[in-house]
Amino acid sequence: VIVLLLGSIMIGVLTISLGEGFRLIRSLPAILRLRFQSGRREALRRKCERLYEEAENALIGGNIKKAGVLFEKVLSLHPDHIPSLNYLGEIMRQEGKLEQALKMHTRAVSLAPQNVKIHCKLAEDYSALSQYEKEAETLQQAQNHAPDSLTLLRKERDAWLKIPDWKQAAVIQKSILR
Repeated sequence: VIVLLLGSIMIGVLTISLGEGFRLIRSLPAILRLRFQSGRREALRRKCERLYEEAENALIGGNIKKAGVLFEKVLSLHPDHIPSLNYLGEIMRQEGKLEQALKMHTRAVSLAPQNVKIHCKLAEDYSALSQYEKEAETLQQAQNHAPDSLTLLRKERDAWLKIPDWKQAAVIQKSILR
């Protein structure tokens, strides 16, 4: 009886071990694939960071063309890289490519609607294109995300003065004086 009991326990342990072993062998390709993909993502992230840093350094150094090329490389690797969209939009505006700058900043705003800096850059694009109503609306949206910003209020007031909408400019001026 003892031999049968120990034998049945050993057979149960062996069966469970074999089942777990086969399950592990079956899931091994999926585990390896996940590790490989995460390794590739990490390598891509590091490459994007390196290129972005080089682009910022080139921009600070005054080499705008090189910075633009590097920002474009970052965007080819990671199309939703918001800082690269922002800087590339600024570079395009400086080069007179206003429509492309507007596209870059509009895309950046759609990806990061809470980012006040990008709203301001988009407003500058509208101002360069003489679309003052859209500039004022964009600054108003930025003001919703940073209600205590005196700088945004001044920019919005100036945008209303460009239209010219004196009533709205007066309302904003009263907010500034408060």
